[in-house]
Amino acid sequence: MGRMSPADEDVERGSITALGMLVGSLVIYRLVETVADPDLWGHIVFGKQILATRRIVQPDLYSYITPGLLWTNHEWLVSVIFATLFDTFGPRGLIGLKLAVTLVICGLLYGHFRRCRLTRVRAAIVLLVFVLAMAPWLITVRAQLATYLLFLFTLLVLSRASAHGVWPLWKLPLLFFVWANLHGASWPGSVYFWCGRSLGWPPYGCAESRHPDALAPGSSPPSSSASSPHA
Repeated sequence: MGRMSPADEDVERGSITALGMLVGSLVIYRLVETVADPDLWGHIVFGKQILATRRIVQPDLYSYITPGLLWTNHEWLVSVIFATLFDTFGPRGLIGLKLAVTLVICGLLYGHFRRCRLTRVRAAIVLLVFVLAMAPWLITVRAQLATYLLFLFTLLVLSRASAHGVWPLWKLPLLFFVWANLHGASWPGSVYFWCGRSLGWPPYGCAESRHPDALAPGSSPPSSSASSPHA
């Protein structure tokens, strides 16, 4: 096949740019739609209470069975974030947070697809399919947003460790420390790693060359400094 002329190359670049703008518009359109989940208002109230008292451990003011009993909100950090954004910006702040988190997820996925040697067109199509499939779970502002983002971070760190050696694993203890205080489902990352290593799954990378010091079946990650028993 002959080399394209400069005019044809300009047309191709313009077509890819237009496709990227179309995919980006569809993604934002789907992600902006937001429904108020019942858990959201609980998080805002609990967060306001923590901010007012400067204490994570609070008396239970909302139970008719054990009123006044001290309890620790295991998702206290996300409650504080939600309450702060709501008090400062109102509902737009919460929608903006959801949009920002999901766009970061999309950007990380697109970058990973490109590193896996997908063309820009194929990467954009796969990303669009992902957003459409996840739309029912991205329509609310919930603590699960933290798990979506940090689980993806975990997978990307493991992918980098497969390609470049174990040095990227230093990020995992800090990641799990933050994750455990944002959402109770911080355990999937650990389960994925330990099951994958014990079963001898293939490397976490895709098209990148493996480093001689990359993770091998049976190897161990850095221990997490925090975890949550809550689902």
